[in-house]
Amino acid sequence: MALTRKLPAQPAAKESSRKSRLTLSLERETVQFLQQRQVEAKAPSLSACVENIIAERRRQLELEELNTQTTAYYDAISDAERTENSAWGQLSEREFLSAER
Repeated sequence: MALTRKLPAQPAAKESSRKSRLTLSLERETVQFLQQRQVEAKAPSLSACVENIIAERRRQLELEELNTQTTAYYDAISDAERTENSAWGQLSEREFLSAER
């Protein structure tokens, strides 16, 4: 009786880190823009350049969302809470400045 050995399956993490292929039809000006951006950013490929642009935009959207949430928080707190937060901020600033000296 011959023994056969099965190879272990690829880990799921490796599959999730793989990239997906995407084919797009773009206007010439858009392609030229991306190619110029690739050169300027010294991106190793056009795909890397597009990923960089998308990552940059994603960070912008996340920052906008954080700013919106922060504004909503401070708009919703009472005057007493706002005064207390201001006092804590001033105390922290004084402590920070005295620690620098």
